[in-house]
Order: sequence, then structure tokens, then C-alpha cells
Amino acid sequence: LKAIGKGAFYTCGSLALMELPGDLESIGEDAFGYCPRLQLSSLPGKISSLGEKSFRNCSGLTEMDLSGCKDLNAIPNELFYTVRCCFSPHHRYRRL
Repeated sequence: LKAIGKGAFYTCGSLALMELPGDLESIGEDAFGYCPRLQLSSLPGKISSLGEKSFRNCSGLTEMDLSGCKDLNAIPNELFYTVRCCFSPHHRYRRL
């Protein structure tokens, strides 16, 4: 699996713990939008593209480590839209 498309898991309220495949390269817009139970702590190192609001309203996210994503050139402004996270050095987000 190289990509998770736009809205792939949109509004999957029961989606909780998930391990993403190591060869995943992109996550589309709103791919995990409104998945409030989703818990991820990091993304695979091959990620090079993240869509707008990929993790919109994923209130279960408390921390996201993107430091292993060496090919990630841009982080969308609203990647964690409505999720209380903050950005700190080395692409690590933490819940406020």
C-alpha cells in the first residue's frame, strides 16, 4: 500500500489503534477526518505527502512524531484541524 486516498476512513468513528504500512508514501485530504478514537504516535518514514486536514477532528491523537519522515517537504496548515496539538522542533506535535 503506497497511498491512503482522500476520505478513505472519513467518519469511521470506531477506528482506533492503527499501524500504517512502512512503505506508505502519501495520505490524502481528510483521509482520517472525524475519527475521534484514532491513536497514532508516528507516521512511516517514507511519507512524502500529507493532504489538508488529514487528521481533522481526531481528538484521540495526543502526539504525532514526523521526525522520521525525511521526504516530507511540507506540512499542511490544517493537518490536525480542530485537534489541540502544537508543533515543536523536529516535526513533533503534542497535545496542548
